Amino acid sequence: MKPRVHIAAPLVVGGLFAILFPSFFDTSADKVVDLGPLHATADTSRIIPLPLLLGSLALLAGLYLIAKGRRRR
Repeated sequence: MKPRVHIAAPLVVGGLFAILFPSFFDTSADKVVDLGPLHATADTSRIIPLPLLLGSLALLAGLYLIAKGRRRR
């Protein structure tokens, strides 16, 4: 495989992922109380959006690199 394909394939997959799944959830455990043997945590979740424009540009860049590699043959 050519080095260009190693760059283009993750761009295409990442672009498709960003378009099909425009956001994902992240959950983290935060320490609320820490008194000796007593520990309490709180789970906080947040939504992380993925910009549609970023996914589209990554997909188009990957497809462009694949198409440009095929034209040289």
